Amino acid sequence: MRSALQLCPNDQAPFFDLCVGHAKALELLGFRVRTVFFEGRGPARPLPAVHYATPRQLPEFVGGERPALLLTHRHRAYRVGVRMSRRLRVPLHIAVAHEFGMFARRARRLRRRLAGRNHAVFAAASVPVAADLGESGIGSPVVLPNAIDTHALQESILERGPARASLGVPSQAFAIGVVGRLHPKKDPLRALRVFDTYRREDPDAWLAFVGDGPLRSRIEQAIGERVVVAGYRADARSLLSAFDLVLLCSTDREAFGFVLLEAMSAGVPVVVADRPGPRSVVGDCGTYFGTDDELLGVLRTFASRARTETIERARQRVAARFSVEALAECYREVLVGSRR
Repeated sequence: MRSALQLCPNDQAPFFDLCVGHAKALELLGFRVRTVFFEGRGPARPLPAVHYATPRQLPEFVGGERPALLLTHRHRAYRVGVRMSRRLRVPLHIAVAHEFGMFARRARRLRRRLAGRNHAVFAAASVPVAADLGESGIGSPVVLPNAIDTHALQESILERGPARASLGVPSQAFAIGVVGRLHPKKDPLRALRVFDTYRREDPDAWLAFVGDGPLRSRIEQAIGERVVVAGYRADARSLLSAFDLVLLCSTDREAFGFVLLEAMSAGVPVVVADRPGPRSVVGDCGTYFGTDDELLGVLRTFASRARTETIERARQRVAARFSVEALAECYREVLVGSRR
């Protein structure tokens, strides 16, 4: 069995789950995958093939074994991977970019050129990120989208009643969920600002933040009635059924939006700020807004719209493009291309 080594700087959400998705996809192709995070930032989630080691500890961890494939996520892991692939003479190094600007800095571009023309296959988590890599001088980057195990996710979803009880949301509420890091890139304060207007019109409306991050204290200071700040929840995906919609107010810095995959697969409608990254995930299976007034209008009319067809189309989109099986096919094409 061929071996693969996957490196990621930390296990902070969503990187633990997306690394699990990549590992499962490679396992479908016959690889034995070991995943190493340099740093643990999330709650411990022990899995047999998941390990923690600093870059300095990696040589001892790897020993003399030469993996057939080295997979690195984000720039820090890529830099470590360049050195490791040289030392071990790894046949194939795939470096995945998850954010815009991976090579925006001149020093990074210079180091990349010094590493040699064919030292790695560069991949992107989304089409917009691939375009960004191209603008940095990388020719023909491939797309390896984030993926989820759709079967495992759907089995983990709670019934609506228990999910709402866990969050403290009334059973009859019109519940809006903001799920993910409370970070400026996600702009959760915008969700709170618009909801502050909307809740004056709808006495049944509730807003729940599920996640943690640097903006949490500002949100907690600003919240009013019918707003819940649940903090980080390891079982966040199981609680998606609590919501009538999942709202993502991300800025242009958002390159993907992992929670959108989870919500779409769980059958929860998504309402999204119209940005290239999230649009590449959602396609025509969600509702977009530009201004705050447009978002307010979406919330006002949302409950009256029939969405069964859109929800089913969203599930099909995730299965076809963002499932573990779909990612495995993307890897298959990369592996075939690397042999040419």
